[in-house]
Amino acid sequence: MIVAGYTGSSPSTPALEFAAKLSKSIPSPLRIVHAFDLPTMDVPMGPGIDPPSQNEVEQWCSEVTTEAEELARTFGAEDVSTQVYVGTAPAALIENAGPDDLIVVGHRGRGELASALLGSVAIQVSAHAPCPVLVITKGASTAAVGPIVVGVDGSQQSRKAVQFAASWADHLGRSLTMVAAWQPQTMVGMAGGWALPMMSDAGDQIEQATLSMLQDIADEVAEAHPSLSITCQAVSGDPAEALVRAGEGATAVIVGSRGRGGFTGLLLGSVSHRVIHSAPVPVGIVR
Repeated sequence: MIVAGYTGSSPSTPALEFAAKLSKSIPSPLRIVHAFDLPTMDVPMGPGIDPPSQNEVEQWCSEVTTEAEELARTFGAEDVSTQVYVGTAPAALIENAGPDDLIVVGHRGRGELASALLGSVAIQVSAHAPCPVLVITKGASTAAVGPIVVGVDGSQQSRKAVQFAASWADHLGRSLTMVAAWQPQTMVGMAGGWALPMMSDAGDQIEQATLSMLQDIADEVAEAHPSLSITCQAVSGDPAEALVRAGEGATAVIVGSRGRGGFTGLLLGSVSHRVIHSAPVPVGIVR
């Protein structure tokens, strides 16, 4: 199932459009979630007020949910349902999704500062959702029919990202581009735990090791998706910048929520965080 957040604000409309079209292409049911967050007061206000019932909230939000369903069907979705959730938007999306689902969210929701680079909803959902999350970044092209690009560093997170990207590319009839970035400096090996100090020929050795790692993973993907066209790119430079460049004209860029060196306490890995700020296409985050 595809779960899409909708607030009625302009940033949430491209997310709903992408989710609806994807729902038709895969095909998969589409659930549109609208969060109704009760205001909180930090000062005494007299006798307590009973919270509204679910039926009352649904009636209050009916205009938004009706609009969302009509838009989704206009965009091509057929199996559409709506859900009003009493609580915060991140909780609404996370609670309505399971491990086998996909959450689609806009880069910014209603009420978030226009100067913010990325909305807190997108960040929180990407960091804590039980399933992959697709962020429709600001200005992202949602009509591209290029490859699915996925970042690879040999970590378990990136292997999960590759599996998701390959499955999606296969469903949509797209090709898969696997990108791994290496840097000419002391580096922990991606496959065997070795360390290679920088020296005159270190760049060639690192590049060859990176290509070998990519090819091993590509071979695994080809077994599961024999008809999928796969391209491997080992590039020198910053991983986030490499993925943003590779994303030009792509259908989407997919990254793991954390790669090598990510601390479990961080909300989102630095590479994935930077990619969703800068990529010109939708960005998928896989945990």
